[in-house]
Amino acid sequence: MLRAQFTRCRVWTVHGTQCRQEWLLIRKDGHRHTCVLSNAALDTPLETMAWRQSHRYFIMLSVVNVRTLLIAAMSLPQLSGQEAAMLVIEHLINRTRSRKSRLRRQSIPP
Repeated sequence: MLRAQFTRCRVWTVHGTQCRQEWLLIRKDGHRHTCVLSNAALDTPLETMAWRQSHRYFIMLSVVNVRTLLIAAMSLPQLSGQEAAMLVIEHLINRTRSRKSRLRRQSIPP
């Protein structure tokens, strides 16, 4: 039987330019302390969060967590110099088309 003390508090985390509220779940097992972040609902009982953490289940992964894991796990394609140049040219052409379209719309009287 595992015996540990748990507590939690709401904290703000920053991911890039995004801020969000999450739970900081703290576990004290003897002299050892462990902390995990959770995006569990506000009404999730502490006992439920403690049970999940103790059973080594992820408390819940956010979309940002999954995105970060996928970026780390998936290799990005390597572009040749010519492929990179073509992407830049394509971007510039699209931006020019967009700017011309916007200027045309602005010059037409209502």
